[in-house]
Amino acid sequence: MMLRRPQPLWLSIALALLLTSPLGGAPAVREGFEGPEPSWHEAGSDAQHKIVAHERVSGGAHSGQGCEQIRLQGNNGTYVYLSHDITPARIISELGLSVWIKADRAGLQILARVVIPRSKNPASGQPLTMLISGSGYTQAGSWQQLRLDNLPQQVERQLRVLRAEYGPNVDGHEAYIDRVLLNVYGGPGSTNILIDDLEVAGLVRAAVVGLAPVGKNPAADGAAERLPGAERMLPDEKTRPPAARLSGSGLLVGDQPFFPRLLEYRGEPLSFVKSLGFNGI
Repeated sequence: MMLRRPQPLWLSIALALLLTSPLGGAPAVREGFEGPEPSWHEAGSDAQHKIVAHERVSGGAHSGQGCEQIRLQGNNGTYVYLSHDITPARIISELGLSVWIKADRAGLQILARVVIPRSKNPASGQPLTMLISGSGYTQAGSWQQLRLDNLPQQVERQLRVLRAEYGPNVDGHEAYIDRVLLNVYGGPGSTNILIDDLEVAGLVRAAVVGLAPVGKNPAADGAAERLPGAERMLPDEKTRPPAARLSGSGLLVGDQPFFPRLLEYRGEPLSFVKSLGFNGI
């Protein structure tokens, strides 16, 4: 039987596992906030508030030389969200988000926006979105890493909420995260925050749909536009995977022949897929 020459689309699917960062290795994406321009942006609030200062500063960082500093005045509310774009990431067991913060008040929290591309909001015609929550800040005055893990389980719980509101046909397949958020409201009065070392581990790139700009309620009507600073959220040269290309009838990864062993992916943990001997999905 004659085998057909692989097409570029097939190639991109086959190498979905290969072209991500090694399991258990360095984070696939990292932002160290070393440049001059702030990259967190307001993304909705239920509090009366004003951002008094927002800038990149040198010194006092968790790592490296710089970090991002925000000074917030607020009252009468529960949240003020700041948002940062990330490379759109599929919801898989290995996906994990983290950021380091230092503030003079406790109660801040990491969140993420999840896009549900297969289901539309009937009011706007846009894909449904939802927020999932991670750990909260408890060590006022010290650097603390906030984390968001166990994402498939969190998404499944929130999908039940969406199905109760929009009906049982809400389809969570191909869901992805495109934004990390921080609730920086620490209560009435002034809150000072330093942000550093935003990391995304276990990243498998997702296909992206267009969304309307972020509005008052980022859980319902978020956006896919690029934020300043997002272009820096790329793997560095040490963790960048080798390029894949066709050479005649063969497949090369870097300059080495590669024989793909493929599995039809149905959301299994990538570590389990790898343990079975597969190298592509």
